[in-house]
Parts: sequence; C-alpha cells; structure tokens
Amino acid sequence: MRRGDLKGLVASLASSSNPTLKPATYSFSLLDYNALFEPSPGSRGTHLFGSAVGDTAYDALAKFYQNLTGSIFGYTHAGRLVTSSQGDCGYPDFLHTRRRFGFDSKAVVQGRPLDLRDNQMGYLSDFQRTHPSYKVSFMVSRYHKPPVALSEMNSNELVEFLANATAYMLVMPLSVANPLFEDASKLGPSFSFRYEGSRNWLPRSRVHSAFIDRLVSNPASAITKLGLNPDDYKIKRFVSSSRLKCHDSRVSPFPIIKIADYSHRKWVKSFLSGFSKSSARHPNGILSDSDGCSDISEEETAGDLVLTGAGEKLPF
Repeated sequence: MRRGDLKGLVASLASSSNPTLKPATYSFSLLDYNALFEPSPGSRGTHLFGSAVGDTAYDALAKFYQNLTGSIFGYTHAGRLVTSSQGDCGYPDFLHTRRRFGFDSKAVVQGRPLDLRDNQMGYLSDFQRTHPSYKVSFMVSRYHKPPVALSEMNSNELVEFLANATAYMLVMPLSVANPLFEDASKLGPSFSFRYEGSRNWLPRSRVHSAFIDRLVSNPASAITKLGLNPDDYKIKRFVSSSRLKCHDSRVSPFPIIKIADYSHRKWVKSFLSGFSKSSARHPNGILSDSDGCSDISEEETAGDLVLTGAGEKLPF
C-alpha cells in the first residue's frame, strides 16, 4: 500500500469478522440545517453563506461529524466551552454521565494533519483533572477529499457528499493524544510538529496525516513509537451500521477503530501525579489551580445538540 493511499488503507481495514457497532440512534440531522442555506443570485442552486454567526460549509461539516459521532456512541449531555480572562473551561463535545465517558469530535480531510489546539488540550486536561473517573477520547473522522469546494455544493449535494465521505473513525484516548501534543517538538515531523500561532490561528500541535493512518492500520506499532506500552491499551475494531441516515441520505458504512486504556484508573493516577507540570505543557497558562468546571449533575439537559433516542447506553 502506497503512503497516503487512503482507499488502499480502508480496503485493508475491511473485514467481515468485524462486528457492526449498533448506534444509539439510527437517524440524525445537521443542527440548524435550513439556517445554513439561502438562495444565492445567479448560482447553481441554494448555496452556503457566511453569516454574522459564522455559518459556513465547514461549520456544516463539523456539525455533521459531531452529530454522526453522537448518533453512534450516544450521550446524555452536550458539552460547552466558557472563555474568560482566566482562560478556557469546558466539557468535551459529548458526555455520558452514567457511563463516565466524554469525547471530542474531530474531522480531518484526506492528507491533512490533525490539529490539537493548546486551548482545547488545556480545557480537556483540566476537565480530566477535575473529573478523573471520566474516560476522555477524541473521535477522529477521516474523510475523502470533496470533488469540488464544499462552499460550491448546494444543500442536497453537501449532505450526499458527507454521507459517503467517511473513510474511517478513530477513537483515540487522551493518554495517546497527550504525547502527540506535549512532545511534538521532540517526536519529529513524521509524528507531530508545533505551530506557534498567528493573528488568525491559535497555537497548536499538528499530528502528521501518515501517523494518524498508522494509528488506524497498526495501533500497537504506533503506540510503541510514542514511547507508550501497547500492553496498556485495548484495541477493538468495528464497522458502522448500514442503517445510519442523515436526513434522507444513507451514511455509507466505515471502519471504526477504538483504542482504550486497559486500566483507566492506572493511567489517570499517573496523569494526576504529573499535573503540577501542566503549566509548562500548556504555555498559554490556560490551566488554573481552581476546581475547573463545576461538577455535572445527572439533571442537566442535553443542551443544543439533541438526537432522538440517543444517550441511553454506550454500545461497548
């Protein structure tokens, strides 16, 4: 398989022995779907537009993958982010309070790096510190390059493309994301590298596309390259349900690779013991000595993202 050959990678992941992951709900939509579109004079149809609230084609893409992930894995609460003079404090995109599970959704196009922003890693680490029983992961969705720019698609074309675009989904725990973020300058560009930001871009570590693919194709080898012990992780492979739908479009099945800490208790104990060094790991000083975000009650509502039938149980 050639490096960067995404179709070849997906073909290599296909296996009839991989069980289908039963989703929490089989149908989902784009949040504020109709509000993302308005007629564009002289255009081919109804096009996305940039409004005062920042709705763009890429916002629609992000919402698609957030809702796809929530549909598959279920949740009881949608996360939120609060920004103040003290820095960012927030929850992951989705939380499952009864199962103590939280995840952030990331969508990465073919051939591009995965961005781990300083502020994002800061508030997720702070959340993990103040809620140590939760298992925090990234849900990384790799999708194929669109045939034309997303902003040139009308509403039906966009949904149809997204429904068929996903190459794979990787469940990556915070314990694997942390060295990719913290040690980016040491690991070398074949793993990840630092971008210190500009006027329009926040500081971040960028995980090389080929290394994300390696985490999917050979997790044990990739984990070893990070200086971690693969025996500390459980690897499971699934395929998404063929019955998933976004609006009227069927979502094509795709491989799901789940990496999980073998003992979350053991890892989080080590994580907490090293947390006094967090200010050095997060140079923007976004982690405070306070109690972080307030505890989450079982009575809180799911917030803005609501998926009918979601949130009853995790499928693994």
